[in-house]
Order: sequence, then structure tokens, then C-alpha cells
Amino acid sequence: MKNLFVLMGLFLCVQVAFAQKSTDNFEGKWKSEDGQIIEITKNEGVFLGTASKNGKKS
Repeated sequence: MKNLFVLMGLFLCVQVAFAQKSTDNFEGKWKSEDGQIIEITKNEGVFLGTASKNGKKS
């Protein structure tokens, strides 16, 4: 039982250490594995992604 609590505590610590922060900014152009270019913009605190193939919006 003690081991279970230790593992749960470690899991919680790892989540906090690697969690995404509210100040993280993902705006920009990203290329997916299948060649699509995804442009991410932020408007009023909400991220919006638009996909395009070879620079043409879809």
C-alpha cells in the first residue's frame, strides 16, 4: 500500500514538472508528417489551426 502512494506521488511530481504552462505559445507554422502545413494563430486566448497542403489553404 505504501508503494502505491509513493508511485502516485512520483506520478504527480512528473506531471507537474512536464505540464504545459499557460504562457506557452504555439503560434506559427508547423509541418505535419503527411506534408500538411498547419498555421496556428491565437485570438482572445483561443488557438485556431488552419491546415494547408503545399501552401494552399484547404
